[in-house]
Amino acid sequence: MVANAAPVFIRKGHPIDLGKSLSDKNRLFGDGKTVEGFIIGVLSGSVIAILEQYEQPTLERFELGISLSFGALIGDLVGAFIKRRLRIQRGAPAPLLDQLDFVLGAYFISSTVNYFHNGTLLVFGESLPPYLQLEIILTSLYLIPVIHLLTNIAAHYFKLKPNPW
Repeated sequence: MVANAAPVFIRKGHPIDLGKSLSDKNRLFGDGKTVEGFIIGVLSGSVIAILEQYEQPTLERFELGISLSFGALIGDLVGAFIKRRLRIQRGAPAPLLDQLDFVLGAYFISSTVNYFHNGTLLVFGESLPPYLQLEIILTSLYLIPVIHLLTNIAAHYFKLKPNPW
């Protein structure tokens, strides 16, 4: 969630899509997805991963933090791509897509990285038993949309975002 939230602090940047459009005349991602925002998002999420493992640092946990952060930003880009294809303008709401694109991206990239490391599709690697991972994933799918909405309302209140969604 930190990786997905951090780019809001970047006011200006270079669009990841370089201003390019597809044949539908809509931008790939739009001006809201910047190189600087992507980098700050991955770095912020990775710093949190380092801080979370203060007492028991491991390479696996660090890799997990990076893959979840990178995946969150990739998922957010996929969400923006889908919104542009559906002709949903930047800043306009897309319920559930806005709240879950980054979560599903994080889980997908993390499980892919884990597959190449240890042959399993576990999202959180081998540090947690599969039943607990499933519980965390299912719980996050209904809690994160609520948390996402509340943090966006706060960001709007503090004038970090133009819309409260």
